[in-house]
Amino acid sequence: MELVERYLQAVKFWLPSDKQDDIIAELREDLRSEIDDKESALGHSLEKGDLEALLKRRGPPVVVAGGYLPQRHLIGPIWFPIYWLVLRLAIAANAIPWLIVWLILVLNSPSYRSAHPGMAIFGTLGTFWTTIWIQFAVITAVFATLDRYQTQAFIAGWKPSQLQPLRKTRDRVPRAESTVGLVFSFVFLYWLLSVPAFPWMAFGPAASFMHVNPDLRVFYIPIVLLVLVGTAQHIANLFRPEWVWLPSVTGLATSIAGMMVLYFAGRVFPFVMLSDPAVNQAHYGEVVGIVNLSLLMALACWWLALAIACVVCVFKSLGHLRRWFKRPNGTAQGFTGSIAEAPKERS
Repeated sequence: MELVERYLQAVKFWLPSDKQDDIIAELREDLRSEIDDKESALGHSLEKGDLEALLKRRGPPVVVAGGYLPQRHLIGPIWFPIYWLVLRLAIAANAIPWLIVWLILVLNSPSYRSAHPGMAIFGTLGTFWTTIWIQFAVITAVFATLDRYQTQAFIAGWKPSQLQPLRKTRDRVPRAESTVGLVFSFVFLYWLLSVPAFPWMAFGPAASFMHVNPDLRVFYIPIVLLVLVGTAQHIANLFRPEWVWLPSVTGLATSIAGMMVLYFAGRVFPFVMLSDPAVNQAHYGEVVGIVNLSLLMALACWWLALAIACVVCVFKSLGHLRRWFKRPNGTAQGFTGSIAEAPKERS
C-alpha cells in the first residue's frame, strides 16, 4: 500500500531523528491493525478512496508527528514542527553569511581590528544578535497567529492524495555518476598539473603581465592531493557501487581539508601580482586589483559552499552509521516490515 508508506514518510520528516524509527514502527503497526480490522469488517481489501478516508481521519502528517513531540503552549503541536524548521532555516540563512563576513574582517583587516581593539571586537556582533532576535520574534508571532486562527482550516483542507511520492532508498552509487565524476576529476587534474608550465591556461592573455603570488605555491600540493582523493573515490565506487557511504565520508574529509586550505590561502594577499610592476603598473595595476578582489570574494563563496557541503556530509555519514549499527540485528535499510511488503493480495 504505497499511499500508507507515503503517509509514514511524511510523518517521519517532522519527527526528531533519534525517535523516527521507533515512532514510525509503532505508527505502522497501528495503521496495519486498523486496516486489517476495516478489511475484515468489509470482507474485501480497501479501495483507494477508503484508504484515503482512513488517513484523512488520522490527520495531516505534521499533526500526527506533533502528537509525539513535547506539547507547547504558545504554538501547538500542529504548527510547531513547521515553525521550528522555518526558524532554523531563516536564522541559518542570515547568520552564516553574516558571521563569514565578520570573520573575514577580523582575520584579514588590520584596520578593522585596530578600530575595535581587544574584546571590543566582539561588541561588533551586537547588530548580529539584534537581527537574530527580530527574526525570532517575527516568525514566532506569525506562527502563533496561524495556530490560533488557521488550525481547523489546515486540517480540513489536507488530502492524502497530496502526499509526496516515496523516496527511493539509494543502495548503490550509479556507475554513470562515478564515470562522470571521474572524467571531470581527470580533466581538472590535467589542468591543475599543466598550469605551472603553461600559465596562460589560468590567466589567458593576462599571463604576459601577471602571475600567482609565490607564497601560494605551498598550497599547490595539498590541492592536488584533495583532487586525487576525489578521483580515488570515483574509481572505488565505479568498481564497488554498493559502497554508498564512501562519497559522504570522502566528501566530509575533503570539505574540512579544503576549508583549512582556503582559510590559510585567504591570508596570503594579494593572490596575483604584476610580473614587472615598473613597466605594467600604469596599464594593468587596476586590472590586477579587480582580479584580486574578485578572487577574494570567490574564495569566501567557495569556503561557504564547502561549509554547507560539510554539514550535508555529516548528516549523510550519520545516517549510514545508524544503518550500519542496525545491520547485526537484521534490520534492513529503509522501512522495515513496511506495509508495502505485505502480501500482494492485500494491496
